[in-house]
Amino acid sequence: MGTPRIRHIAICTKDPASTAAFYEAAFGVKVVDSSETEEYRVVFCTDGSISIALLDFKSDEAAAKFNVDGGASFVGIHHMGFMVEDTNQMLDSLQSMDVEPINERTPKASEGVHFEAKIRDPNGIVIDIARTWPGLEVAQVT
Repeated sequence: MGTPRIRHIAICTKDPASTAAFYEAAFGVKVVDSSETEEYRVVFCTDGSISIALLDFKSDEAAAKFNVDGGASFVGIHHMGFMVEDTNQMLDSLQSMDVEPINERTPKASEGVHFEAKIRDPNGIVIDIARTWPGLEVAQVT
């Protein structure tokens, strides 16, 4: 298994579109995807190496469901993600360190392009483990 690489940062904001426009103008990142559900709005930006998810949770309940301490009003960095070659292999390795995922592992975890396993580091910070994010190529972490 290659070395995992930091490739994703999620930021909670009350205005994902304006925040994306700022990052585009200031740093040249490109918006590559966006969506809205009953629970949240999200805009994905990238510089080609790092994916930035700009999240706006619509309720405290939705924020709690996605492990946001501080509820829907929280603004700031929410979590970061490591890109790996094989999600299941990484989860097995973490499990040997007594680190359990905080979301359900699926049979296709290694195959799903947008599957993210979530763990907490020793400080309680959420860490995503995934093969890729919108705007990034499938993991090349060797």
